[in-house]
Amino acid sequence: MTATLADDHPGPGEPKRSTPGTLYDTRLDQPLATPYAGSRQPLTDRATAPSHRRRPRLDGAGGLPALPWLITLRLMGRYPSTKPELVRNGVFQTVNQFLSALWRIPWDGAYAGYRDLVSTRMLKRKYYLYASYLAGMTSYPILRGFSGLMDVPKVMFAKAAAITGMKVLDNLNDKFHSPREAIRSLTKLQKALTSPAYEPAGGCPLEELAWVERAENSACLIAGWAYETLRRYVGEGSLMLGVYLSDVRRCIEGQMWSLDQRLRSGGDLRLTLEDYLERIVQKEFGTLWVDIDFCFYEEAAGGLSGRQLSVLDGVRRSVNYFFQSSLVYDDICDLEEDMRDGIVNSVVLLGVKEGLLSEKDLEEGFEDPSLFLERLNRLGVIDDALRLGDLLFLRSLQELSLQRGASCPIDLSALDFSTRFLRLFVLRKWIRRGFGARALKAAANTFRSPGEIEAFIPSRVRRLEKYMRTAPYPFI
Repeated sequence: MTATLADDHPGPGEPKRSTPGTLYDTRLDQPLATPYAGSRQPLTDRATAPSHRRRPRLDGAGGLPALPWLITLRLMGRYPSTKPELVRNGVFQTVNQFLSALWRIPWDGAYAGYRDLVSTRMLKRKYYLYASYLAGMTSYPILRGFSGLMDVPKVMFAKAAAITGMKVLDNLNDKFHSPREAIRSLTKLQKALTSPAYEPAGGCPLEELAWVERAENSACLIAGWAYETLRRYVGEGSLMLGVYLSDVRRCIEGQMWSLDQRLRSGGDLRLTLEDYLERIVQKEFGTLWVDIDFCFYEEAAGGLSGRQLSVLDGVRRSVNYFFQSSLVYDDICDLEEDMRDGIVNSVVLLGVKEGLLSEKDLEEGFEDPSLFLERLNRLGVIDDALRLGDLLFLRSLQELSLQRGASCPIDLSALDFSTRFLRLFVLRKWIRRGFGARALKAAANTFRSPGEIEAFIPSRVRRLEKYMRTAPYPFI
């Protein structure tokens, strides 16, 4: 059975769908669809069932209160591309469309249904809420010159689909899979993100698939909506589509390399900080995200000039550096949990690189992660890891600044604000993990000038810049 985002014919109670291949589509103002006709899932759960009678809340389970979101929207209202009402409506439309699509996932022998994924916490509501909101903060500035004509929520939907599907599969890999099984599932994910109309694969009849395999198929189906959207609205000869396909391969390879972060039996640490900065950080999905924006940008512009390519390349490098910095910030926050799981993250590798930790220290750290964390604090490794993240964040801001003055409709000032806000979004986890004072101190650097940020970075950390890599598939 082939499951796609939308069949050629609408199901019972569904609005008539727009003609595929039409870039300027305005059908999102139609009533939401009922569940997919072949699904056995009734719309009885008011907490999760889609409804076009009220807008979805941006707060709630696992989320921030609505007030910070509203304040952010107001602050972004200073920029021409991100007027509060425009972004808010785009987020509501994207979330509604996403919920409608989730409810149409078939509940059969090939897939795990939406409510099944939610009840097992493989899929969390915050995934598509946050993804939709953050997608709007980057899509509207990038597509500023065409937002009056283009259905930007379609772009945001594709970005939310890619990330939500990847998050679900990541949860499955963490909870159920060995490294070998994780590589197999990531190979399926790559196919879903780069091939039309994802079909579940299996070596046995679909009705005999285990629940984990059906959940994998659902994760890949969700992620595949991103490519299906691109295939409908972007020409096959698109230069940016080729870049997107390359970045998908790079992202999946980075995720496969990250499987080496588990310490081998007997304390055999094969991974170095250089490996992390050169290879593993490539698992970030930020470049893949903006590639989707760029595909629609190219399609709407009818092609790209050399100067436009140069600006897009700079934006892409900026995004790549930022999401690499977010991986380091997350590693600091997740250090104790990673040690319990036998994972050696960038903080530990930095301590080894600086000669402050041995492999014997790591083995002791796995036995008592809390004590190990205190030791890293005393040694200053945590502070140096924070500055490493700041160095990557600084390079992100500098790459964006280099594009100012270019004759390109991208709202670079709004993108600069979005980049800084996204850093605050990443640091929000620090408060919940007990990093209160350090979180406030780190957050204070968010809106400083690049020069002020650089002044806080010691020379021993700046020397690591020679190992830093941006997205390895330049446009030009």
